[in-house]
Amino acid sequence: MPLPTISTAPTSKTRQPAWVPYAVGVALLPLVYLLLIDRVGSLPIYVWDEGRLAVNAAEMDQNGHWLVTYFLDQPDMWNTKPPLLIWLEVLSLRLFGYSETAFRLPTILAAVCTVGGIYTFCWRQLHSMWAGVCAALVLMTTIGYNDMHGARTGDYDTLLTLWVTMAALSFFRYIEEGKRSFFIWTSIALTLAVLTKGVAGLFWVPAFALYAATQKRFLWLLRRPEVYAGAVVTIMVVAGYYLAREHYNPGYLKAVSENELGGRLLTTLEKHLYPWYWYLSNMYEEKFWPWVLAFPLAFLHIWRQDGDNKRKRFALYVVILVLVHLVVISSASTKLLWYDIPMYPVAAMLIGLSLGRLAENLMAVQQQKEGAAGARLAGALFILVVFAAPITLTRAKSKMRQEYKRTDAFHAHGLQIRYMAEQLPQITAYSVYTSTSYHAAILFYKTAAQKRYGHTMTPKFSSQVEELKAGEVVVVCGAEDKSMINARFETEVLLSSEMSPCATLRLTKRR
Repeated sequence: MPLPTISTAPTSKTRQPAWVPYAVGVALLPLVYLLLIDRVGSLPIYVWDEGRLAVNAAEMDQNGHWLVTYFLDQPDMWNTKPPLLIWLEVLSLRLFGYSETAFRLPTILAAVCTVGGIYTFCWRQLHSMWAGVCAALVLMTTIGYNDMHGARTGDYDTLLTLWVTMAALSFFRYIEEGKRSFFIWTSIALTLAVLTKGVAGLFWVPAFALYAATQKRFLWLLRRPEVYAGAVVTIMVVAGYYLAREHYNPGYLKAVSENELGGRLLTTLEKHLYPWYWYLSNMYEEKFWPWVLAFPLAFLHIWRQDGDNKRKRFALYVVILVLVHLVVISSASTKLLWYDIPMYPVAAMLIGLSLGRLAENLMAVQQQKEGAAGARLAGALFILVVFAAPITLTRAKSKMRQEYKRTDAFHAHGLQIRYMAEQLPQITAYSVYTSTSYHAAILFYKTAAQKRYGHTMTPKFSSQVEELKAGEVVVVCGAEDKSMINARFETEVLLSSEMSPCATLRLTKRR
């Protein structure tokens, strides 16, 4: 079947200089920093699930077992995801030291690459630099993308999102152009997605097949040798990892089945049971606001008004990807806030296409009146008007979350350890007490304190409170935990702050 002819004519009458898209990309970097990176290291490691991954990375760094992830010196059978992200986090910790920023660096880079990827694809493949600018800004002002488990924490989902976005864009080009190399890149990206988060890396494969069918290319796909070669290589790499892990960690495949397949999809784990419309409700209330309202309007705008058939096909493709993803995650019995993250880059691209089209139309009118300089000024003012409020809101919410986590007693232990290293350098041995029975972040900070400051830190959980002895130095956070300690000991406050819920205490005498 011959491939369709693509119109690439720009909206305005004169072509922009070749250097302009590069200059605009560079101009976006300060916003990338402000919205996705700024102060990412000032937040403590989250207990769920970031803390678990941090412990996995720290123990892999210590024990040298690169195939099996460990937790408390035992193979981790709760977090059964493949270790690609953990590998990257270990390398980052080794290169840059045990800090929150170093641990989160692979996620930060994945987010930056995703923003750069959607900007570049809109500019070079959909022939609209302005669509790329708008798509990047929509994504960066999406709370669901840069919130918990997203671009600002060291969890799986941002790296997963990079790979599935790469796979989706490569597959679109493959259907458009029929070049074997694009399916090879699709297979590579899908393999990396599975090695990042298991079966979640394959959620979009049905959407790929459905889109190919809408373009009357499904049978064409079935006749292509690279499709079978790519599938075989992906299966061999993924199966090779899972079988090797089972060999060194017997029972692993059973744990994967219980945690990620039948368990998570067909039964409710850890009481995460919500109605089918839960993700849509969250997107409307905050996670994709206000862009969730723009998404259907953007599709109608591109479908009905845009003369570029390639853009229409891409709009249809995005809708299929988003709908398939929503159906999969909404049908699963276990629903978690971050399962919708992979949708946001492609959804942002569709909205960016529509906004970019509006900007181009405005610039075309302005160019007739005031020339190229006036047209560019009109485009810049359009971007400012549309995105000033979302950027301000995103910054405000990011700051609010940052302040909350800094004053949240459940998460602030790592910040108190950092404060101690600055203010009490003579104290190098102490305990950290929490009245909970599980706190993965404290376990990570045990290794981080030793690696970063030379401290000997001993975690003490609820069942170990009676092991504390007079004369010890203890870090404690929150009124409840402080009351627990004060009920058993007379204490001397060594370090505290009105800005922190934590205190460093010396246990002077048992009551």
